[in-house]
Amino acid sequence: MPIRSISREVVDTILEALDSNIDRESIRALSRVSRSFRPHCLRILFSILSFHPPSSPHSPNACRAFHNLVESTPHIPPLVRTLNICEGLWDHLWIPTEPTFPGVMRALVNVTDISMVFVIFSSLPDTSRSAITSKKFTRIHLDSVRFGSDDEFRALLRYSSDSLEVLDLGNITFESSTRSSDGSTRDQPAEECRLSMLMLDVQSEGDAEVLNILFGSRPPIRMDMVERLWLNEVCVSSDAVVEGLDKLWNCLVISDGGMLGSISVGDCHGLEEALRSVPLNGVSEISFLVTTTGSARFSPSLQWWSNNFSRAAVASEGWEPVEISITLQLETGSSVPLASLFDNESIDAWAHIDSSLCGVGVTGTPAVEVRIALDADHENMSDFLFMQSWVRRQLPMLHHGRSLQVREASGNL
Repeated sequence: MPIRSISREVVDTILEALDSNIDRESIRALSRVSRSFRPHCLRILFSILSFHPPSSPHSPNACRAFHNLVESTPHIPPLVRTLNICEGLWDHLWIPTEPTFPGVMRALVNVTDISMVFVIFSSLPDTSRSAITSKKFTRIHLDSVRFGSDDEFRALLRYSSDSLEVLDLGNITFESSTRSSDGSTRDQPAEECRLSMLMLDVQSEGDAEVLNILFGSRPPIRMDMVERLWLNEVCVSSDAVVEGLDKLWNCLVISDGGMLGSISVGDCHGLEEALRSVPLNGVSEISFLVTTTGSARFSPSLQWWSNNFSRAAVASEGWEPVEISITLQLETGSSVPLASLFDNESIDAWAHIDSSLCGVGVTGTPAVEVRIALDADHENMSDFLFMQSWVRRQLPMLHHGRSLQVREASGNL
């Protein structure tokens, strides 16, 4: 069949399938089949651009190679939608000394998603920082990024205030603060981002400072617009972290009646002793992780969540959770019998979860899913069947009401 007789709908379907699977070799081959395929294939091939540190100071890097491509084919840079920047170790910085980096940043005029990892933002050339902070992003991911001050961090959010949808932050640090001697922040224009999803790691002093910025007196985001909140890792390591998380919960209370419908929390270290319960008004989807790392019992986050459910069931009339996902990640070692995990404290916690969720009438089918991730010492099917049976016995009302599913976890947690 001649290429020109293939309908545009068929071509688009083929390209969409290749795009979703990121099958780059197939896309390159397809671009050579017909000239009419080439624009679509180029759009897919150059939609994501990643810059990583070179293997040695004298090795060519992707940034320089892309700069050469920009000069010969200027129609390529506008195709880039996602930019990933990785700096490497703090003492081996390549971006500040790479002369082509500012020019590449200026050429990427249509980037909507940016990810920066191990980047000292204050070390970037002024032209590069200006080119980044003047773009309207829909998604920002920052991991192990150091800012000169919270002014730089706010500037990154400010220009994207009307476009940013997803903010993903972890291990952020600041070289200095704009706080005055009385603890307040110097007056700056506040632009509120209307996020749909907020993802945070909360472990360090820098992360606590981020919480103070996001949920302080001049918050740069509107929590009443956030639909999904993910706390990937929570470690209450200091009073500053407690203060920051308290401000986050206060924002959830203040924005009662907002759009928040989904909360996902990784394992909590110290959270249960340091903080009051999280408000669950209107939240229909809840996902949390419980581990046994370093102990022969479930982590205290199990008790913390059981208390949350008990309080929500009593205090929140009309709370109708649709889906509750609990992941049990077991890392007990071969010397620990699995039965020891179900001590009196954990049995009480499971009982509170069972009665609370049955009391509010969970509506999903199944409404509660427990995923069991076994360690290398307990990976036999008999171990899974033992845990499955135990969990069902701890949640009898949900189990007999056909609202419970217990399965083996798969993939990355």
